[in-house]
Formats: sequence, C-alpha cells, structure tokens
Amino acid sequence: MKPLAMVHARYLTEIGGWLVREGLDVERLLHDAGLPADAVWRGDDFFVPTRAAFLFCHLAEEATGLPDLGWRVGADVDLERFPAFVAARRDAHDIQELMSNLVRELRSDSNRMPVWLRPQEEASWFCFGLSLAHDAPGTSFVEQHDLRLFLRTLRAGLGEEWVPTTLQLARTLPAAAVPIAEALPGANIRRGQFAAIALERVAVRTPVRGRPPAESPTARAIAPQDLVSSLRAVLHALLAPTGPVHVRTVAGLLGTSQRSLQRRLAAAGTTYSDVLDELRRDLAIELVGETDLRMGEIAGELGYADQAHFTRAFRRWVNQSPLRYRRRAG
Repeated sequence: MKPLAMVHARYLTEIGGWLVREGLDVERLLHDAGLPADAVWRGDDFFVPTRAAFLFCHLAEEATGLPDLGWRVGADVDLERFPAFVAARRDAHDIQELMSNLVRELRSDSNRMPVWLRPQEEASWFCFGLSLAHDAPGTSFVEQHDLRLFLRTLRAGLGEEWVPTTLQLARTLPAAAVPIAEALPGANIRRGQFAAIALERVAVRTPVRGRPPAESPTARAIAPQDLVSSLRAVLHALLAPTGPVHVRTVAGLLGTSQRSLQRRLAAAGTTYSDVLDELRRDLAIELVGETDLRMGEIAGELGYADQAHFTRAFRRWVNQSPLRYRRRAG
C-alpha cells in the first residue's frame, strides 16, 4: 500500500505569515484545504498531508489573485529555519558538495519532493519534481516557491549576482514565469517534464561562500507536545484506510527511526500505544455521540478488526457500551 505523503507544517509558516500581512483570512483558507486552523503555526514536529498543503497554496493563489505568489513568498523565507538547507551548506566546500548535500538532506526531510543531480558534459543539473499529479492544485505555487529557495541557496554560495545559464520549469503557470524571467536576466528559461537549474562547470567547482557555523538556530530542542500532535495527525489520516499502523511505518512518515520516535515520546511522558489509544478514544466518543454511523462502520473507521474489539475498547474508555452511550447522548 502506498504510504500517505506528509510534509512538515513549517513549510506553510512563511506562507501564512505573508497572507496575514496582506490581511487575508488564513484560518478560512486552512479550513477549506482540510487543515487545522493553527496548522501554519504549529512548529517543526507537526506534519500535514501533502495534498492538503498544496491545496492551501492553491487557495492562497486564488485569494490573492497572484499567479506568482510562490515566487514572492520564497523571497521572504528565512532559510535558517530549515535544517536541510543549513546542514547542506555547513558541510559543503564547493557548490557540487552543496547541491549533493541538499539532495541528501531533502530526501530525508520530507517525502513530498523527488530531487536529484544530473551531471552532463557542459553542466550539472539540479533537478526537482513534485509528488502530486502534474495538474494537481498548488503545484505551480510550490514549484515557484522551491525554485526560489534553491536559487537563494546557490546565490549564498556563488554570490547574489549569479544567474543560471538555463532554467527549466514544469508546473509553473506561464503568467508566473514572466517575473521569474525578469529576475534572472540572461537565463534561458524553457519548459520540461521536471524543474531544473543548470550549473555550469565553473560554478560547480566554486568554493562556497559564508558557510554557517556548526551550531545554528535550527539545532534546538523540539517541543514534545508538537511531536504528539503530529503523531496524532498522521495516525488519524492512516487509521481508516490501513487499520492498525505499525510504529515503524509511522516513524518513517515522520522522518525519524522507530527507536528515536519511541525515545522522544518517552521524554514527553507517553508512548506510541498510548497516543494511538487516546486518539481512538477521542474519535470514538465523537463518532458514537454525534453521528448516526453504525457501530461496525465506526469500528472500521478507527482501524479495528471487527465491532467486538471496538466494543471492548469503548467499555474500557467510558465504562459503558457504545449503544448505551449513544442513547444517553441523544
């Protein structure tokens, strides 16, 4: 079964801040995208479904009327908030190492984006795609946004005046390509199946300017409550379609190992089993008390093998059967 694509909520924080400054109703946009009202402010350890995150970006484009919104927001992003970008620069001596490191870090940081390097005779290409269908809402925004982050990273190493010889776009809308071309005078901008930045041979061998220190603002403790909230969000998304979810699978979606996830949950005073049980309890009380779903349907929604297992769990939670609880709630 294909795993659910998830992405760090921190990728939405800068977008949310930009929209707030423009006076837009961010909570409404989040709601329309199927995301929690505080998703853009939750922190590093909160994850959201990639499809919903992309839809939020698309709705933001529509609300502002700006087809190049992703390009604009990407200019204001604080790259120090993104561990992948900081780590890629810290250990790189030249641009080739910088981009190789960035590919490695991004692949471990999120499953939303395939990234790779394609060496050729005249240039090396830094290539990136998106995990959703070509015409999925939000893909134009995300491609522009990520393109600007990558260009800013390269310019941090090569100098602010650097312009790629060739830039390939795949998802960016034609109206958004105009300001990109204006910002990169002399660059050959073309269309292709994936986005890519050409790095000529001289640029690849250039030493990286201004490498960050070993300690950076991203090397900070992560709030345990954010980890628990993120874990609940992932489990909630996986319960119905997959049934019981093994901790190793969820740890992979959260970008960590099973042992690390269990250790950090212990530091937060809980366990994987406890978080799963509490989530099922909260959802069960809501579904039994506030919907007309049959008990067998609720059991399936919560990932139980059958109604009998669900009934036993419900009795343990509230000391009465689901049917009796529903009658009293009604």
